[in-house]
Amino acid sequence: MNATLTKLNFTRCDTEQCLYVRRDGTEFVILALYVDNLILTSNSPTLLARVKAELKSSYKMTDLGNLSWCLGNQVARTQESITLD
Repeated sequence: MNATLTKLNFTRCDTEQCLYVRRDGTEFVILALYVDNLILTSNSPTLLARVKAELKSSYKMTDLGNLSWCLGNQVARTQESITLD
């Protein structure tokens, strides 16, 4: 996975080995990897869609839509914030 993400211009976080960032100018995608799950977030729907397509060309993937649960935490998102419960 690391080789694929590196090839897709992601940079691995030095302090959290399962966190990757890809920047294209002012746009970015943050990818969190946990076992066989990915959590993706971005400030650009276009870049996010491109990254998903690139990943799907390398792996069999299912897009489960917006994140609602992660590691036993309920995730609620508004335009202004993200809340974990």
